[in-house]
Amino acid sequence: MKKSPKLLSLPKENSYFIYGLLITFEVFVFIFSSYKVTGDDDFFWHLATGRYIVENKIVPDRDIFGYVTEGNDWIPFEWGWDVLTYGLYNLGGYNLILLFRSLSFVFVFFLLFALLRKFKVNATLIFVVLTTLLFAIIDRLSPRPHVLSYVFFITIIYIFTCFKYLDR
Repeated sequence: MKKSPKLLSLPKENSYFIYGLLITFEVFVFIFSSYKVTGDDDFFWHLATGRYIVENKIVPDRDIFGYVTEGNDWIPFEWGWDVLTYGLYNLGGYNLILLFRSLSFVFVFFLLFALLRKFKVNATLIFVVLTTLLFAIIDRLSPRPHVLSYVFFITIIYIFTCFKYLDR
């Protein structure tokens, strides 16, 4: 019997190199996400809404901040983020919110890395793809409610994928 040749044989990867690359990349993600500090006009609106909810113990159903739109119907569906950021702001100011945002992105990229490694994707290829993704989402690195959506989405994807294909 003839052995079939391997179509693609990759050399065994050095685990120290992979861990070093992972640590370097996560530090890069942290610095890269910390770079975008301002440029989000809604941030202080979220803080004000969080303060209003905490102080009044009610989620408003009418616009309370707009000059022209005051009293109009309003559904603040981001109220959880608003309360969270207001709480973080009270604990550590704007810097704690930025730290939370940066750590959230580090977590997202770590889970993406871990998921791709479980499928035995080459580490160098993973870092090229994740770096490209990081540059692609540069406009989405502001401290806004979508940060938690990214965290929860990648966590759900990780759990479902591991259950369905890997660690059942």
